[in-house]
Amino acid sequence: MASIVIVHGAFGGGWEWREVATLLRARGHQVFTPSLTGFGERVHLATPETSLEIHIQDILSLLRYEDLHDVVLACQSYGGMGVADRMPERLAHLVYLNALVPEDGQSVFDLSPRAFQKRFEEAVRTDGEGWRIPVPAFEDDPRIAAFARGRYVATPLRPFTEPIRLGPAPDSLARTYIWCAEDQEGLAGVADLMRPFAERARRDPRWRLHVLNAIPDAHVQMPETVAELFDEAARSV
Repeated sequence: MASIVIVHGAFGGGWEWREVATLLRARGHQVFTPSLTGFGERVHLATPETSLEIHIQDILSLLRYEDLHDVVLACQSYGGMGVADRMPERLAHLVYLNALVPEDGQSVFDLSPRAFQKRFEEAVRTDGEGWRIPVPAFEDDPRIAAFARGRYVATPLRPFTEPIRLGPAPDSLARTYIWCAEDQEGLAGVADLMRPFAERARRDPRWRLHVLNAIPDAHVQMPETVAELFDEAARSV
């Protein structure tokens, strides 16, 4: 049995990982799917001051108060921003599912193409009250709409612009990158956005790379496959 903590991406919440978590628990793992401040059941806590650092503290507090050790930390998309260097003694394996892998001083927007950034900034100005990014149109995909049932929420802008402060994570920490190589409606360009991290993982012997013919929300499209990969990471510790 392993302790697996899954950190969701922007617009989502812990709720979207229920099926994957159920599959992993059936394999004997202890699974946590917290919602970051301002998302999911904590959407009412979102403010213009909601920050990347607050989201990092959300996960650190979970590790601390649940007294978790030898953790498989599985991060999706925006969820890859941070944590790994803060409590490395608590972690055994990092798994990035189509996730950002920042370096010290970088923000989400630093890692994103300028066109991607401009699209979100314009949406914040016109439909986001000046401080949050409205939900993109990926619920136009009938699979996503049926799964989400309107539960995706606007994302505070500040976590996308705030630079991360990282110390070195130990080289001994196991790392897996899962790249979803297909785009989906409403999230055009995300596969290419994550490509550099996949290519870095391909070159770096510290990483294992898996490539999925899947949309960025692979946990919606193929939860059994995602659970299998997370289980594989847990059993390799």
